[in-house]
Amino acid sequence: MLSKVITNNNGNGIVVTGAATTGGSLNVTVVDSVASNNTTFDIFAFSAAGAAATAVMVRNSVASYSGTGLFAQNAILRVGHSVVTGNFVGGNVGASGTIFSYGDNDIDGNLNNNTGALTPLAMH
Repeated sequence: MLSKVITNNNGNGIVVTGAATTGGSLNVTVVDSVASNNTTFDIFAFSAAGAAATAVMVRNSVASYSGTGLFAQNAILRVGHSVVTGNFVGGNVGASGTIFSYGDNDIDGNLNNNTGALTPLAMH
């Protein structure tokens, strides 16, 4: 659980990677956090084939004014009640990645709002 984290003016913001671990799973929740003005990624979920299954839940958070706001590659990223704005790319769905949206996010004002489709996910 990452709560009330601020990453500002870094190369990358919040990076969750299961690529260095074989098998198993890595699950992280990011809540009430801000990733902004980072050169490359604000929130990046990453894994590799044969490595730990990686899933990140983002809630009540901001990804802004960076290269890419949200990026999932070989991983799952779930986003709810969050803001993604002012980035070169708002949400980037990489190889074998999925970004799920609960439909209550503000993803707008990015040069390219999304690269690859976000997958709708119903709230329960």
